[in-house]
Amino acid sequence: MNFKSIREFFWPILEPIDNDKKKIEKISLQDINVNNGNVDIVYNLAKEIFENEEERNSNIESKSIIFIGTLGVITAIISSLLNELNNASINLSILIVFISVIYFVRAIWFSVKVLEKRNFYTLGFSDINIKENDTTYKKKLTIKLINMLRHNSEVINTKVDDMAMAQDYFKRGIVTLFLLTFFKVLSIIIRIKIGKIFKYLIEILNSIQISSWILLILFSMCIFNLAYMIYFCRKNKKN
Repeated sequence: MNFKSIREFFWPILEPIDNDKKKIEKISLQDINVNNGNVDIVYNLAKEIFENEEERNSNIESKSIIFIGTLGVITAIISSLLNELNNASINLSILIVFISVIYFVRAIWFSVKVLEKRNFYTLGFSDINIKENDTTYKKKLTIKLINMLRHNSEVINTKVDDMAMAQDYFKRGIVTLFLLTFFKVLSIIIRIKIGKIFKYLIEILNSIQISSWILLILFSMCIFNLAYMIYFCRKNKKN
């Protein structure tokens, strides 16, 4: 396992985007090479994909809002766990809470980035108010849809990356909360007098009565197992 894998395990980051690859060249009317009879099919497919991308964008933003809404709940959980910790584990718990808060803040940060204002294109009146014949009109609409779709897809993919980062940090925050809960349970166990627990268990064991017949059966089984093991070992040596 290299350093990058270890770093990604504790602190995932987004890979930098190559600006040259990010540039999108617009297509023109000459780039549509389909027959006039298939223009309707191309237009309907482009429209369907465009609507699907809009729905994908809406779903990502809705998930982001849910993540942001969990901040209050997480804060209440952390406060509740801290109140139950004793002085013996308070230093370690503060460290865990600090790491947990960092993870959750990062998760909220990337969730907020999803909701940032970005250029998202859609058809307007000027795009559909074109004076052309039916075939050329649909071709031009198709071109506008495809150009908008290609730009919007890049924007949505960036939001998906941010949402993925928010989920990664949120999961790590949940793990730290689990550790905090573990130390809370451990602190409760420490409060109990462990000596009384062992004393109670010994009293239970002493209260169990075993008849002589059961002892005889257990002794016979031990002898049988010992004899079988000796026989098995000798047989393996001969082979």
